[in-house]
Amino acid sequence: MIDLKPALLCIGRGRPNETRHGWLLINDPTVSRHHANLNWVPEQNAFYYEHVSQTNPSRIDGNLIRTSQDLGARNQLNIGTHIYLLERKAVDVEPPPSEAETLGAAQPPDSALEYTLQLLPNGFTEFLKKGEANTLGMGVHVNWDPFTNGFVLKVTPGARATLSRNSDQQDEARAVSGQAVLENGDVITVDFCQFRFRRSTPGSTNTETIKLAKDSDSLIRGFSQVKLVGQGTFGQVFHMKDHAGASVAVKFLSPHLLLNEEAQVRFKNEATVALSLKHNRLLRVFDVGEAEDGRMYIMSEYLPNGTLEDKIQKAGKLPTMAVLKVAHEISQGLEYLHAQNLVHRDIKPSNIFFRDGQAVLADFGIVKGSDLMTATRSGFTAGTPHYMSPEQFRGFTEPRSDQYSLGAMLYEMLAGRRVFDAPDPIALAYMHVHQAPDPLLPQCPGAPEMLCLMIEKMISKKPSDRFANMQAVKGAIEHIAKDIKKRARR
Repeated sequence: MIDLKPALLCIGRGRPNETRHGWLLINDPTVSRHHANLNWVPEQNAFYYEHVSQTNPSRIDGNLIRTSQDLGARNQLNIGTHIYLLERKAVDVEPPPSEAETLGAAQPPDSALEYTLQLLPNGFTEFLKKGEANTLGMGVHVNWDPFTNGFVLKVTPGARATLSRNSDQQDEARAVSGQAVLENGDVITVDFCQFRFRRSTPGSTNTETIKLAKDSDSLIRGFSQVKLVGQGTFGQVFHMKDHAGASVAVKFLSPHLLLNEEAQVRFKNEATVALSLKHNRLLRVFDVGEAEDGRMYIMSEYLPNGTLEDKIQKAGKLPTMAVLKVAHEISQGLEYLHAQNLVHRDIKPSNIFFRDGQAVLADFGIVKGSDLMTATRSGFTAGTPHYMSPEQFRGFTEPRSDQYSLGAMLYEMLAGRRVFDAPDPIALAYMHVHQAPDPLLPQCPGAPEMLCLMIEKMISKKPSDRFANMQAVKGAIEHIAKDIKKRARR
């Protein structure tokens, strides 16, 4: 029998005889590390059940639960292979426990605590603020949660992060889906970086190890910062101006990656490749270097007119000639890139900018050589799942992989929806590898049949079923545009 207190109770998988305050731990392989929460609602004087796991189910009174459900005076909970009977009894209810009781030990008042994240092994320390979203990577944040009176790690669908806890006997990292309440000493792994979460009294943090990144306003001599215009997993992009008022875009390696060797190698690769490329349909890069705080940067032209993603979000479906125009311009850039024996590997609407009304391809952070010997086999697959080719999910790329991604982007422009859509990258991978896309023509009344067939050929599952190269794609685009103009003159 378990006496439930009117407070948050986390439910998850644990080892035999393992205890953790505030948790109901179940030794059952069919229970997730963080399976569910029992949340106390004072206004209703009752609990509600919040299902957290994305892989293992929960049932209440025999019914499958996917999100949350209010609990009554008597419910049967099926968690893994275990069955619990929740029953309200007529006994005196104790008042809600204090934070000190919830944590299992006396703690100073919250106003006397400070919360930090330190980049491991000996990197800079950042003080966490309750009113802000503290970003660790794309879709990974540490936020203050007033309900639990603590910081929680939040991971959005499609993002990846793991958490290891000192109380775990083997310090085993577990993947986090949704959110997890952070405890003192927890280690969060995001991308290539590890951060240790600390809760301490002011003055107990070793401030000699703190190295906060400088404001980018004075990082490059002769340039001043205007505003932050973009942020990703690896970098931050600022609009900056020189003394004459000329605008540039400057991409810095993210501060939390200053000590990460693999991230620095990847950023250097992007800088080297970008500086070497000279083509009108590719972003113009002027300079690469090292800023005052030691961060590498890439300085390029500033293109303020938005991205293709902005146009798609605003308009939904784009006109046929607009689709053909972007397709032709990006195919030119890719033809040049492939001639240099390079594969972009991340063709998507947010990487397409506009210069004087013409499309420009940007972001060379994961460009690789096109031979199979340089393919990605590092345990994770580079790219953006909604636009990745089947072979890219399997860990290798070639020039026709870019063709697939371009085709997926054109499909979205013409149909107003993505080829495949799912919140889970694993589900997206299955769709791209195994599932046939919906035919384009029924979704696009009035669109040329030749254009629909061209795009469907570009997103064939097998590279051998696609066009032989970007020159052939460009030729098909030109033929379709010419045919449309010819028909219009009749």
